[in-house]
Amino acid sequence: MKDGKKDRTYKVIVTAIVTAAGLVLGLWLFAHRDHIIPQETNTVSVNILVSLNNNQGNKSRYEEFFQRYHASQSDILVVPFYVISDTHVMLKLIYSKQANQTYDIACMGADQMISLTDLNLVTPMDEYILKSKGLAWLNQIRPVMLADAMKDGKIFSIPFSRSATLLYYNKDKITDIGDCIDLKELLAKADVQYQEHLVPELMAPVNYLLLETVAHQKAYHAKDRFSLSEEDKVEILSQYQKAIQDHIIIKYSENDIVNFDKFIQGDIEMLVASSVYYNDIADKTTFSLGCSPLELYKDVTFPLQGNNFYMVSQPDDSRYAEVWKAVEGLVDYGFTEDNLSIMKQDAQTEPFCHISHYGYNNTSGMAVTQNSKIRLLTESMIINLLKGNETAKELTEQLQMQVDELLKQQPEG
Repeated sequence: MKDGKKDRTYKVIVTAIVTAAGLVLGLWLFAHRDHIIPQETNTVSVNILVSLNNNQGNKSRYEEFFQRYHASQSDILVVPFYVISDTHVMLKLIYSKQANQTYDIACMGADQMISLTDLNLVTPMDEYILKSKGLAWLNQIRPVMLADAMKDGKIFSIPFSRSATLLYYNKDKITDIGDCIDLKELLAKADVQYQEHLVPELMAPVNYLLLETVAHQKAYHAKDRFSLSEEDKVEILSQYQKAIQDHIIIKYSENDIVNFDKFIQGDIEMLVASSVYYNDIADKTTFSLGCSPLELYKDVTFPLQGNNFYMVSQPDDSRYAEVWKAVEGLVDYGFTEDNLSIMKQDAQTEPFCHISHYGYNNTSGMAVTQNSKIRLLTESMIINLLKGNETAKELTEQLQMQVDELLKQQPEG
């Protein structure tokens, strides 16, 4: 073949390849047009630091939420960073600048507000709420959901997710549980079931239950002294310490993905767990499922669990408007149906109607300065308590001295 003819042949082949490649690329782009993120100049990108509340199982819930949220709009790109607990969020925020990492939103417990403001880690939201949402919108949030959201008349966080601590039970076998049950009644019922069957019939996150017992403060919002070693607290801690030693309760940890198979399969008749698991449990059980809010003491409810949104302090004030746009979008979109209603007018079907609108009347006793350090000290105390090496009275007195000394120091960090 002559050189000229060869060149023409090569040109024809190359042209055909380029044309075919262009056609394939065009068809691929058309087929995947819904999955291509448009490069719009008005897209807001924010980094959000999310606490999993000591439950790795919550990560999949948040991941699913952010996926659905991004599919619903293109104006805001939320980049989540997950950590296991509020304590880890605090550490990340404190040391983020040294790590050259900027966070715009913190998604963590309402009871962290005092510690966050002590360290100037967050900024008030009043200006943005009133400008874009209005006072009428704020008044539609159920008051219990706004507990520990304000300081010095300023709003530092708004509620995002909420769940309650419930007792789930097999209604085919247990028929005498009322609209609610407190810790002492729960233990008495567990003891009766144990004596009847000679095997434990209650599964519960005992460490969490006792931590909230220790943290609870009788005087609403009392901050003068964090009272830990009180007679009624010592009594409950002592009773649950003995119940664990006598194998009346099966203790499970909230630090890993929880497994409720023993209850779902009917091997255990009672289970203490968050209300977010109701649909998961109800869909799998073959018996009649009952559930009632769990109280610390008679007419004193467990604090609601969940996260609030905080706007993290920024070096540039002009950034706040964009961050608020992201917060507003996330709040308006809403979390999952498994959570309790945040707004007054939200309608929920049974049993969530009863669970959601139960008279929750208290906030976490951990809503104090040095929150994270006090929580860690309390968690360590409870671990030692359940080992049975010392009495509840001895351990709570030691804890009280540690906390009193801690509160004399500068804010955490």
